[in-house]
Amino acid sequence: MKNAQRKIALIELFPYHTECLYSQLLFLQDYKHVTLICDRKVENIVANFADKCEEISYYDFSKISSLLKLHYYLFKHNFDTAILNTAQGSRPLKFAVLPHKKKLKIVGTVHDTSKITTSLGQRIICRRMAGFYVLAKYIDGQIDTEWGYRHRYFLPIYYPQFEETKIDKNNEIWVCIPGAIEYKRRDYKSLIDIAKNEDLDKRVKFVLLGNQKLGEGDHFIEQIQREGLQSRFITFPERVPDPTFYAYVDQSDFLLTLIHPSVESFDDYMTSKISGMFPLAMAFNKPLLCHKAFAAIKDFDFKALFYHSTDELVTILNSRIDYSDNHVPNFEKNQQRYLQLL
Repeated sequence: MKNAQRKIALIELFPYHTECLYSQLLFLQDYKHVTLICDRKVENIVANFADKCEEISYYDFSKISSLLKLHYYLFKHNFDTAILNTAQGSRPLKFAVLPHKKKLKIVGTVHDTSKITTSLGQRIICRRMAGFYVLAKYIDGQIDTEWGYRHRYFLPIYYPQFEETKIDKNNEIWVCIPGAIEYKRRDYKSLIDIAKNEDLDKRVKFVLLGNQKLGEGDHFIEQIQREGLQSRFITFPERVPDPTFYAYVDQSDFLLTLIHPSVESFDDYMTSKISGMFPLAMAFNKPLLCHKAFAAIKDFDFKALFYHSTDELVTILNSRIDYSDNHVPNFEKNQQRYLQLL
């Protein structure tokens, strides 16, 4: 590959968005010198990626001194490219305004493009970068060309292989809702209504695939108990280990987004950011269950079944139709789009 000797640093300055790292390491696999740099808090997660890069370094990026150490590290080792896995927020802003070498090309992923028009800091970051990534075709297509930025989308749909984890499904229908329970992101009130619906197949169980101690998890679990709905849910009292997490996704029949017009972030999900469920569903070939509003979005190319009401959703869950297919996204095209920005 041309420029295969280029020295590239893939950097995550925060203790999140690690689910986007592995795909990028695969895209960069033809480059000989790729270093992964992450916050110490995710060391146990990214350690699984060690065979996909030349080196992994960890810093405590809650300290400004660590950003300065990173700056010196990139300077000393003569890196050509810095890719910010999260190119928004205070830490990337501080990184962006440091006096880097002119030869250092900076790109990164903007996880919420609405910030480009509402945040001065985000505009500063974008001006410092040679271009940015977003995580879906439909988001890429809604970026205003008047902003003047180079941009591409890629799909973070690749995950490391883990040893098989045995879980017993018992002929149940599993509806998976991955991630922490956060009311501003998902309509959990409607989930209670769905679980209470007397017409819902008795085999349907909702898998709350995240640490119930985070967000509003404890409050929602108490609500489930008050309603006497414990038998409808599978919950986890602590962080779900990656092998278990992916095993549950793989065994699930549907991924339920719960992104409804009543949710605070609804408009953002329609135009400027994605749910982590979208690429996860594509990766594991699972149908998304989405509000009908998403059906009207141009270039929304995630496989989904759309509903408008609780009754419509119950009908889908009761249908006993196998919605899986063997469609595998084209890795080479995904990689090529990613590398175009470099």
